[in-house]
Amino acid sequence: ANSTSHTWALGAVAELIDNAQDPDCAATTVRIDVAYENPAATGDERGEPRLVVADDGSGCSRATLKAMLSMGFCAKDAADLRTIGRYGNGFKSGTMRLGRDVLVFTAARGERSVGLLS
Repeated sequence: ANSTSHTWALGAVAELIDNAQDPDCAATTVRIDVAYENPAATGDERGEPRLVVADDGSGCSRATLKAMLSMGFCAKDAADLRTIGRYGNGFKSGTMRLGRDVLVFTAARGERSVGLLS
């Protein structure tokens, strides 16, 4: 298996942390939490769990978000060894390993965007 297949859930979480700390994003803080929603639908008093990953990075434009949600997208300079993400699959395979859907909220240069991968 290649490094982006994420057969282990913690490897998928590590991918999200690595992405946030990549020089392109430059996050200094990454917060991981579990939120519970909609208890009536699940019959569980806590509700359905949601993994929430938030960072203080630079965000991305709507066009970049759209491209990032496509398999194989990579706008990295192959010569820059400080960056990760050479193949454009890690975010997608990592988030799909952790759950059925991923909802991305981002903001950059005054533009706010939301993306869904399901």
